[in-house]
Amino acid sequence: VRHSKAIAVRGTQMASWLTQQGIPSERLFSPQNIHNFDLFCPDDIRKPEFDLIYVGLLSPYKRVDLLLNAFAQSSEVIPNLTLLIVGDGSERTKLEKLAEALKVREQVCFAGKQSISQLPKFYQNAKVFIMTSQGDGLPMAMIEAMDHQIGRLLSSMTTEERDNTIIIFIGDNGSPNRVAQSPYSASRAKGTVYQGGVNTPMYISGK
Repeated sequence: VRHSKAIAVRGTQMASWLTQQGIPSERLFSPQNIHNFDLFCPDDIRKPEFDLIYVGLLSPYKRVDLLLNAFAQSSEVIPNLTLLIVGDGSERTKLEKLAEALKVREQVCFAGKQSISQLPKFYQNAKVFIMTSQGDGLPMAMIEAMDHQIGRLLSSMTTEERDNTIIIFIGDNGSPNRVAQSPYSASRAKGTVYQGGVNTPMYISGK
């Protein structure tokens, strides 16, 4: 790694750790995620069995423990709330015990690790995607869930409704300073009040 000219990182936590190990920050970059748009399409618009879904690694920085605690508190207000957790990792046993301690184990389904080809049916079986990670840059699970749910929304509309609807997609503001490119500089990227930090990508579809 130390002899590499460029190092791809998936989030701020990894970037921070590498710089602490002496890797120059200018050699780090966040690559564009590759997403299969053909895979994450809803097969039908049947009613989901679960209210919430989390997809990802079960490791400390993902803070699924925080998710479970918030879920338990929400369950006191919303009876019969359900949560589907897809993924595996070092924290799974600990998280299952936490669900037991919070008395929500029967409302939480741990589905384990799944192949990417199986993920669409899990997204389709839940109403809302949720994540509490403290170290992701641009998580694939978020992109997959958004793609699938937008597809579900559009599939639920008739041709007449589609023709009479304007759909607006608005993205996050600016690019992180470590991946800023000309004409924007790292000092005028995301997190600043300059143009590179406030510009927002937007797409409009419809008549």
